[in-house]
Amino acid sequence: MLVTKEARGGGVTLAAVVRSFRTFPRVLRLVWISHAPLTLSLAFLTLVLSLIPAATVTISQMTLTPCLFSIRTHTISPLFLPVGLQLE
Repeated sequence: MLVTKEARGGGVTLAAVVRSFRTFPRVLRLVWISHAPLTLSLAFLTLVLSLIPAATVTISQMTLTPCLFSIRTHTISPLFLPVGLQLE
């Protein structure tokens, strides 16, 4: 049995990463041939789900800025929209 350096715990090298991406076009072609609509659906869902952390950070920033403003001015009116967005 052939044991690679990475399997022995030698770490991941840039050359190993490049070697692993050489087969990517072939793998993608096989997946596409097996079921193209499912491949497109999975790609679309991956893109949509990757936007969720960015939206979370943006909404958190929209909450913290009015919160600091509310503390300075002693009013809660700037907090209604950001808190409502987080509740959804």
